[in-house]
Parts: sequence; structure tokens; C-alpha cells
Amino acid sequence: RGEFVDAGAVVNTLAVTLAGLAPFVLHLEDVHEASAERFELIGKLAQVIVRSKGVGLVVTGRSPLPEPYGNLQLELLSKAESDALLTAELGTNLPDEGLEFVFARAQGNPLFTLEFLRYLTRQGFLWSDGKAWHWRIPPADFMPVSLEALLEQIMANLVIDADVQDVLEARALLAIPLEAVQRVWFRVSGLSEQAFSVAQQTLEASGIVVNQMFTHPLIQEVVARAISDSRRQMLARRCWECLKDSDPVLATRFVEHAKLEHTEVLGLLERAIAVAVQPEQNAQLLALRVQWTPLAQRFEVALEAARALIELDLKSAVQLAELASSLAPANLETLYLMTEIRILERRLPEASMVLELLPKTERASMRYWQIKIRLCKESAAFRQALELWHQRPEYHEHADPITIQCLSWCIMETALPDEIKYAQALISKTLERDLSLQDRYLLLDARGNLAQRHDQYASAASDFALALEYANLAGSHVWRAKLCNDLAHVLYIQDQNHQAVGYLELAYNIMLEHGNPFDLAHLQARLGVVCMESGQFEQAESLMQKSRETLQVLASVEFCEVNLQLANLYLSWNTAHSAVLSRWYAQSGLKSARALGVPYALCLALFRAIQTEIRFGEFGNAQHLLDEFSRQVLELPLPGLQARLEWACGWACETQGDLDKALEHFRTAARLFENLEDQSLTHQVQLEADRLTGDKTRAMTHLAWFQNHGLERLAHLVLRSFPESATSEPRAINKPEHDLHIKVLGTVMLEQHGKPINYRGRKRLEFLAYLLETRISGRTEAPTLEIIDALYPELLEPEAKSALKQLVYLLRAKLGSDLIQSTPQGYALGTITSDAEQFLETGDASLWRGVYLESLADGWLPGVRDALVQALQQKIERLAKTDAKQTARIGQILLEMEPYDRDTLELILRAIGEADPLTGSVYRQARARFEQIGESLPSSSEIFLRSRDISISTD
Repeated sequence: RGEFVDAGAVVNTLAVTLAGLAPFVLHLEDVHEASAERFELIGKLAQVIVRSKGVGLVVTGRSPLPEPYGNLQLELLSKAESDALLTAELGTNLPDEGLEFVFARAQGNPLFTLEFLRYLTRQGFLWSDGKAWHWRIPPADFMPVSLEALLEQIMANLVIDADVQDVLEARALLAIPLEAVQRVWFRVSGLSEQAFSVAQQTLEASGIVVNQMFTHPLIQEVVARAISDSRRQMLARRCWECLKDSDPVLATRFVEHAKLEHTEVLGLLERAIAVAVQPEQNAQLLALRVQWTPLAQRFEVALEAARALIELDLKSAVQLAELASSLAPANLETLYLMTEIRILERRLPEASMVLELLPKTERASMRYWQIKIRLCKESAAFRQALELWHQRPEYHEHADPITIQCLSWCIMETALPDEIKYAQALISKTLERDLSLQDRYLLLDARGNLAQRHDQYASAASDFALALEYANLAGSHVWRAKLCNDLAHVLYIQDQNHQAVGYLELAYNIMLEHGNPFDLAHLQARLGVVCMESGQFEQAESLMQKSRETLQVLASVEFCEVNLQLANLYLSWNTAHSAVLSRWYAQSGLKSARALGVPYALCLALFRAIQTEIRFGEFGNAQHLLDEFSRQVLELPLPGLQARLEWACGWACETQGDLDKALEHFRTAARLFENLEDQSLTHQVQLEADRLTGDKTRAMTHLAWFQNHGLERLAHLVLRSFPESATSEPRAINKPEHDLHIKVLGTVMLEQHGKPINYRGRKRLEFLAYLLETRISGRTEAPTLEIIDALYPELLEPEAKSALKQLVYLLRAKLGSDLIQSTPQGYALGTITSDAEQFLETGDASLWRGVYLESLADGWLPGVRDALVQALQQKIERLAKTDAKQTARIGQILLEMEPYDRDTLELILRAIGEADPLTGSVYRQARARFEQIGESLPSSSEIFLRSRDISISTD
């Protein structure tokens, strides 16, 4: 009522009241906003409370409190805790890039973290396609409007005068190391020492600034955004004046806002470049100098900056190189630089075109010879690179380390024993020179790869680790990532999985910021392998498929590798479509390896193809491939390949019924892997032998080893070989004996007791088909959020969940309570069979009545549709010479499912005849489709040759 009350009386009254309520805790919030009188009152109350038994006083705010309070700083979320919060909020895994972005911006503040998630999903930067969440990169300064408004309100509510505003803005603009802030903050504010001190204490008391640092980076960002242009220019000029003599490198951060004269900026940049110590810092200063340099001198500056940034920031290097090229397109240095840039971008045809623009006189030079070898190596023309090397023996002694590295890689891929010794000696001799850090890590990487290829893993790990130390010192981001990748691979082979994952994640984070898409894709595939081995098959599939999409435009060993790893994934993932997809990817990898002409890659591809052919039941094809594999290993007698050959021979003997011979091969392979100290492969091959002998005790030893090393994929293989050892072995296809049946290979239909059910609920059929795809994919459940995103994209989440519950109720009421099973996260299909699963198991083409999910949907989980298409393609090849009617029918279905896929059209043309009355119509339709997609029709000879190359089963 506005009456004065003595503070002591208030404190005593409160103390007595609280004591009467004991046990009792009083919580006071936001005390930093309290007036001076009220703040003093809270302090006196605390002194009384400490003498009252059973009474507690908890006070929260942004600033510390004096005794007798015990101050406790609330800790922010760690990265792992932030990821867990976001995952729990959406009920599913999110892309790593999105998790990284949110943590980098929110810095572990729970409120900020959830607001970032809300706005990222609302604006489509995090989005779901009904199967998984995807990431689209937002602007670097992306901030939720709600957070910006909240922080601005906090600033507005502070009781601050003009001096405090000056100090706050000066600190917001000083985005520099703390030690530098302490030197210049007072000078930049423009206040007297006393006024600055008072204003700084006010900010500290408000909790906005603690120990001269903003309590959260977003506060600094919001304050800095609100500074007017004229005010920003004045503060930036003060910063520049304070730092230009004592720390010119830091002073360059303020030249843009200070709006200085060109001569002033150039002078500052020259001084900064002269004192910059770190290579990355120096390169960034060179790049900054370009925009301030007069046009007449800009070419030389851009060229120098581009070269300095090549290994530190490829994107910026590309921009600067293209600027230099536009200023002097015919300049010799420009042409060489653009060739190097295009090689690094893996735009190899363009690199070759630029290189050929060099004058003929230059093509005899050592420099041209070196970059030509490099281009050949990156283009997988390994033998051509070796020919170029041997054509110029006079250049060998002075060849630069990157050329020697390329040479050793080409020798490694062509696997010529004498050449390998030559390369090792050449590297060792070159390492004796006085070399830069860059040259040393290039050569050590080359030597490490040679050692790894020859199964000398300890030596390879040592070279990669030392090379990584040099790359860290040199500040080369791209090479740091590559060496982390190489080291992770060797550690993984040596069963040091935890360390391997750490290096892979580090490499991936570096590549996200500094690498090109192809190097990033290679790392995605490696991370996919890690997920696969830990039993996270869906995540592995997603990573590998993304990698393959990027790499498929290149003729590269990496593309071959990712196909083989996908084949291995589907061999391990016990789903209805695994045999079909594993065979298809193995054939794709084999085709790629043949095109490359790389012996080692071809051997690995043959090994995987033999395995998938046997799994698919094509024993004759497997034997042909095994004969080829044997010939290759004779020419390339590496212990690791010899062990794989013995392993493959064991499979072949087992299919022929010669179990004793198979056992002998498996045991020989195990001894070879044991000699190589590859424990994982040793256990895997020993498991094959134990499977044949039925030695369950030894199998359990392998199971324990796999589980102790986190190799859940291999643990599943043990349980698959000895199913009686599993207490609850998960089955990929749940096919109980029941009278409900769903047909999806054509118009979607339900049957009961073999008779059609007149069931017209489209959304209910979509739901059943979605759950069927989930089951075929080997997943135990479909999460609710995933289902509603797929089936009810137009509804808000609460409405969609309500509609889904109603749909489940109606299905159970009509078709039985055991049709739809409730799971921890969503739903799964229960007691119902399907024609799709029967087809994938039996290959019975008569089950097809039309296009998959005809008139209902295209499908949701892409692996299912892909598997069905691949199985149809393989079926049409088998039927081509025996059943024209069935061939035409399947061809028509394929035309409708894949109307504009070139490979499918070629397959149809290859399998059917133009003149046959039964197939001629389909042939003509396929031919017309070629014209629609702008493709020329292959000749009969081309079709024949492709058929011999693409599909072994038609031989």
C-alpha cells in the first residue's frame, strides 16, 4: 500500500513464519533484477535463515551472491547430453550435421537447444521424408526469432545508462581473444577509467558478462547486430587504432567496418602478413589483401593467396584461382594452378582440358611431367602414370614429394613387386632430404599406404601417426582429415575400434568444413562400415547410399569399395531382400573394378561376388569367378588375398558337398589371417569351420570376442550359424501360420482364407503396406512419428496421432487384434503374410499381377522397392530363352515401374525379341522410351557386349 516498512522487521517476520512452516524451502528467482534495497533484504534474510532449523533458502539469478550463500554455477549440457535431448524430443535419430550445428550455436543451453530444434524443423532445415530426418544447411548466423526477441528483451530490461550501453557495445564488437580484450576494452569504450569501471560492474552484476566474457555467445551476437552503422564504424576505428601497432593481425578484423582508406588497409595487411605465424592465418590475410589490392596488381596477389589456401580452405582457394584465371587466363602459372584446383575438386576432364592449353614448349618441362603423372593417378590411369615416370629418368632425382607419392600409389594399385621395392627405396631416400612439413607427411602417407597394402599394419600405423603430427603442425586441414581416415582404417583392421571411430569422426568434422564432396563421401562410407559392424544397419545403409550417390560420377577405387561394402551390409542384414541387393551391389563393384583395371580392387570384388553368388544359389557363376580369383592371386600373391582365396575355396567346396575339403580351406585361411594378426578375420573364418563341425563351444568363444569388441554384426552371424544359442533370435520376416494375406505386387488386396476381402479403406491399406515394408527391411518397428510423416503430412502432429490411433483401432476391430502390434516407439505388422515376401524368397514371378503398390503409392522405404526391381530384372534374364510369355509380362511390369531408367530399358531390349509376337510390343515400347529420354538406341552388338559384361548369369 506504499507504506514504509522497516527492513529488520520484515526479515524477522519472514524468519518466524518460515520456521513455523519447517521443513520448508523458499525459492526466489531472478534476483539479479531486484532493486538494491530488495537485494540487501535478501542478504539479511539469508543470515537469519542459516540459524533456523529445517528452513532453506534457494536463490537463482545470473550473478553471484555474497556470503552466506554458497554459489553454484549451473552447468551447460555436454555435446552428448545435447544430442540426447534432441533425439528424445523427436523420438528418433537426427543427422550428425544438424546435431553439430545446434550444439555449436546453442552451446549446451537447454532452452536455446530446443528453440533451435523447433525453428530448424519449422523452416525446413531439418526435415523428414517419412523414413528418416535430413539436413539442409541453414545460414551460418541462423537464430530463432524467439531467442533473438528474448535476448533483446533481457537487454532492454536492464537498468542501464549511456555509459553501460557504450561498454556493452564495445565488448560486443571485440570478438577477439580474451587477453586482447583486457588490453583494449576500456580504450574502445571511450569512457574515463572511473566511468568504465562502474559500467563494467553493472554488467557483471546483471549476469550478462562474467569475467569480461559474455555468458553466452548469442548475447554478444544480438548486441552486435543492434549496433547502428555509424556507431559500428566509430567503434571499429577505435579498435583498429588500439591494435594496429601492437597486434596488426587482430587489427585486420576491423578494417571492413572501420571503412579505412585502401592505403591504410594495405599497409596494415603487409605488417600483419609479415608477423603472422600460423600458415592458416597467413593464408587468410593473403586472401583479405586481394580485395584491397588495386586491379592492376590483383592477379599476382590472388594467385599467391590461392596457392596458400589450397590445403587449408579449398573453397576459398577455388574462388581466388578463378579470379586469377579471369584476370590472366593464358598465364602459365594460372593454367598450372587451375589444373591443380580441378584435380583436387575431382573435376578431372576439366583438369585435363586446362593442362592441354599449355604451350607445346612447356610440355617437355619437368613441371608438366609431374602434374601429368598426378592427373593420371587421380584418373585411375595407373599404368599410364608409370609409363610417364619411366620415360623421363633424368627427372627422377629431383621429382617433388607429391609426384613420388602419386608414383607409389600407382605402383601399389598395379602391384608390381619389383616396382614396390623401388618405390619404398625412393621414399626412404627422399626423406633424407631437407624437406618441409608438407613434403614429409606426403611421403610418410605414401609409405604407410604401401605398408598397409602388404598387410604390415603396425608399420603403416606408425607412418600415418607421424604424418598426422606433421600435418597438424602445418595446419593442413585436408591432409589432417585424410591421414585421420588412413589411421582409422589401420586401427580398425587391428581391432582398435574405439580409437578408429575417434579418428574417423575427427576426419569427418574436418571434411564437413574444409573438404570437397568426394572426400566427404568416402568418409561417409567409412563411417557406414563402423555403423554396420556395430549392428546399426539402417544408419549404415543411409551413410553408404549417400556416399554411393556422390561417388558414382567418378571412376574410382572408392566407388568400387562402397559397392562392396553395401554388398557386405546386405549379406549381414537378415532381411527378405538382402540376397537380391547384396548380389546387385557386388556385381556393381565387380564391374567398377574391371573398368578400373586395378588388380587389388578386382581381387576384393571377386571375393565378395563369389560370396553373393553362393548366397543367391548361383553356384556355377561362383565357380567361374573363383577360377578368375585364383588366377589373379597367382599374379598378386599377397597374404591377405591368399587367405581370402582359401576362404572362398571353402565356400565352393561346401556347396559341392565336400565338407572335409571345405574344412581344410577354412582352417588354412584362419592360419593366414592369424599370421597377419587380424583377429577379427581369424575369428570369422574359424567360425566357418566350427559351423561345419557343429562346435558350439568354440562358436560361443567367437561370440564373446565379437561382443567384447562391439562387433554386433559378427555376433549376429554367430547366432545365425547357431540359432539354438540365442534366447530370442530376431527374425527378419515374421510369417506365422495365419489366414490373413496382403497382396502388394499389383493392386493392393487383402485375402482371408484365400478369398478376397472387400476392404476399401485406402489409408488403412497404405498403413499395412508401410508396416510390411518395415518388416521386409528387417526393422522391428515403425516409429509413430515416421508413420504420421508418411501418411498424414498435411495434419498437425496431435491430429495425425489421433487419426493413426483411430486407424489402428478400426483395423484391429475388422481383421483381428493380432494384426497390428504395439511397440515401444510405434507399431509393427503382426499375423499376416504377403506376396512380396514370398516372391523375394522363392522368385516365383507368377505372384506379380501388376506394378508394385499399383494405384496406392510408390513405396516408402527405398530398399524394398529396389530389391523387388532387382529381383524382377534377374528373373527376366533367366526366363528370356525359356518362356517368352512370362518374359513379356515381366518386361511390361518393369517398363511401368522404371519407365526412364536406361539400365532397365537395355535389359528389356537384351532379354526379348523385336519380331516375336509375344514380346515385340514390349520391345517397341522400350525403344520408344529411349527416344523420350534423349538416348540413342544401342546397336545389337552393343546390347550383346553389355549383356556379357553386366550379367554373368547370361553366359
